[in-house]
Parts: sequence; structure tokens; C-alpha cells
Amino acid sequence: MKKSLSYLVLIVLLSACAKKINPVTAYSELTVSAVQKEKLPIVELALDKPLKAELKLEDNVMANDSILSYYHEYTYTPNETKNYTVEIFSLCNCFGFKKYIFNPTIKVVDKNHQEIKQVLETQSYDYQKGPISLNKKWRFTGVKNQPITIVVFSDNYALEKPIHQFKATSTSFASGMIIPIVAPIKLKATLVGKYYIELSQNTTANKH
Repeated sequence: MKKSLSYLVLIVLLSACAKKINPVTAYSELTVSAVQKEKLPIVELALDKPLKAELKLEDNVMANDSILSYYHEYTYTPNETKNYTVEIFSLCNCFGFKKYIFNPTIKVVDKNHQEIKQVLETQSYDYQKGPISLNKKWRFTGVKNQPITIVVFSDNYALEKPIHQFKATSTSFASGMIIPIVAPIKLKATLVGKYYIELSQNTTANKH
């Protein structure tokens, strides 16, 4: 509780007039210049080792059901007798009055580019990786002993729309006094942002 309050106090104190890129404007520019850039190397994941990354406006662009998004690719060679989960911790860009966070989603494909079914198991907000993170965990099954590719991209269906709100209690100094302030913090969806990705193996064996 003390750690959570400290983070919320920090977030409010950092609410200066930091300039932010408007997600809708950025997306309109993306639709005009959605050009595949130089092929970037695919990062190999290791089990239970969170990897920090950042989705940027300079990254490659993909289309998912006609919705464009920047994306990253990761690879792993699974054991077909096991089930796996992928968890994304999307970190809030909390500087300035506008609080942005990208709403992550994934696609898992085999070496033939056939999609492997995944199910969203959990979604939550907390402070595991820093000041407010959106955590989403997917489970996928039916893998073979062959390399898979995990594509991480942004759910851009509701850019600039509030996707979560915290009722945060912070503090302010006035005349040497500490005054409590109740300040709701709204998180709005954007195209890019920092995140952690973690691949884990389920304890339940895959049944054939």
C-alpha cells in the first residue's frame, strides 16, 4: 500500500506541461506512411526472463483486420508437450497532465505463418514494473517442436479514449502544510510505449 501511494504521489507531482504526441494525429500520419522499414532482427525469448522493450514510432508497421499498428517480433522453440503463457506489462507514460499507455495485444504464428490460437487469461493494473502498468496474460496451446513467432502490437481501435481510471490520493505542499488531494488519473490509449514481455511454461501438460 505504501509503495502504491508513493507511485501515485510521484505521478501527480510529475504532472507538468510535458508535450505529448496526439495518438489520433500520429495514427493519421501512420496510415499515410505505412512503409515496411528495414527488416529488424527477431529477438529470442528465454523462459521466465522478462525482457524490457519499447514500441516506437520508428518501428515497422503491420495491418491487423485493416487496423495499422507498429509491432515487434519475438521467437521461441517450444516443447509440444507443454502449454505456454505470454505476459505483457505495458508501462504508463505518466509525465505531464495526459497519461498515456498502449494497449498491447499479440499474435502467435508457427513457421508456416499459421496463427496459433491464444486466449486472454487475465488483465490487470498495478505497480509491478513501475508507476502503473497494464498487464495482460495470454495462454496458447497446440504448439509443435518448431520455432514460433510472437508478434506484439497495439490495439488501436480506441486511440485517445480513456481505458482506465485511478482514484488517486496524493499530497501537496502549501505554507509548509501537507494537504490531501483526491485526483482521478485517467489512462488513455496510444500507439506506442515501453513494456516488458515474459514467456512462461504452464505447469499443466499439453494433452494430445
